[in-house]
Amino acid sequence: MKESLNPNSTQAAQHSTLSQTIEIYKRLEDDLSSFALLKPEEMTLEIICEAVSRRGTLLEQVLEPRITREMCLLAIKNDFKSLLYVPEKFIDQAFVDFTCMQLDRTGSFYEEDTYKQLYQKLPKCLLTQWHYEKLIASKGVFLKWLSSEVIDYDLCYEALVSDGMLLKYVPNHFLDKPMCYLALHDDSDARAFVPDALWDNHCERILAREAKGCHWFSY
Repeated sequence: MKESLNPNSTQAAQHSTLSQTIEIYKRLEDDLSSFALLKPEEMTLEIICEAVSRRGTLLEQVLEPRITREMCLLAIKNDFKSLLYVPEKFIDQAFVDFTCMQLDRTGSFYEEDTYKQLYQKLPKCLLTQWHYEKLIASKGVFLKWLSSEVIDYDLCYEALVSDGMLLKYVPNHFLDKPMCYLALHDDSDARAFVPDALWDNHCERILAREAKGCHWFSY
């Protein structure tokens, strides 16, 4: 005859598990880096979701079989860089749309190579003009890796708002004086990429103002 379960033992086990979970939450509250020290059995779904929602890049420390779509969405919402650790199977149209919608919220800054890796991780077959606009608005450096088929005047201009030196990557047929003025205003070194045919007295005035520490200019 099978032994009957002891209700008291079951309750005690549940209480122990709950106490352990609460203790882990407290440790994460004090120091998120302690997540890396957790034992595999301590990395419950709830604990992982809590950790990545507070520091998205902790997704890197989760074994792929344990990663869920929900975890990835929480991580992306916190930090765009966590896209690097999202399994390919989760990156569909809805996921890409969600990721680009979060770009306005995640204000982190990364090394240029990181931006390049993030761009490479996005399936180009799922990107529309709206996605490219979101990427460029978040960081102009993405202009460097856009194909000629998707680049337009507005994307180039928006990229220069954040970095005038990106004038180097603007196709010649989009270059005009307002674009050159904008680039020079942001960074006087952009003069190296202004075509002679577009250089004029206003370019000289912008550089003169920048040299004097005056940052106002008009087109």
